[in-house]
Amino acid sequence: FDAGRIGRDIAAARDVLRSVDLHPEICTCLDFEEVIRAPGARRMTAADYESTLRMRLLQAGMYGFRPSRFLMFRVLGTVGLGGLGFLYSQNAPNDLWRMLMIGGGPVLGFMLPDTMLSMKIARRQRRIERDCADMIDLLAITVQAGLGLDHALKLTCDRIDGPLSDEIRL
Repeated sequence: FDAGRIGRDIAAARDVLRSVDLHPEICTCLDFEEVIRAPGARRMTAADYESTLRMRLLQAGMYGFRPSRFLMFRVLGTVGLGGLGFLYSQNAPNDLWRMLMIGGGPVLGFMLPDTMLSMKIARRQRRIERDCADMIDLLAITVQAGLGLDHALKLTCDRIDGPLSDEIRL
């Protein structure tokens, strides 16, 4: 990592953009450090994390589940599996296993709820994809039978169970 080189690159980018005839409003809106910096290098704020987590909980179909409750499960998993790792490390056959149990328990406890949430999202999306054909078919039949779209959607949601009908009802 060479900070001097990055500074020189930013200065060169500024010079190039100044030499091009741009509208003054565009020049004042450009933040050169943000343009040069990698998109993943931005630090995620608490509000960004909460909104991302809220979106993932909605994708999983957990409408009444708050992000703070999910974070509580992560903390409890960290403390719980960390404690179990520490307790079981007393009976470990060697020091390497002891270190693995003491260090791996909290890491596993912190990552396990997020992994389970990702699995639930993937399972729900597969179910929606599988039910989509039946939903479209039933919707087409009811509309061709002369029902209005709103009544056809209601009837279709009543006939098909699952996450797709839950989403249509919302």
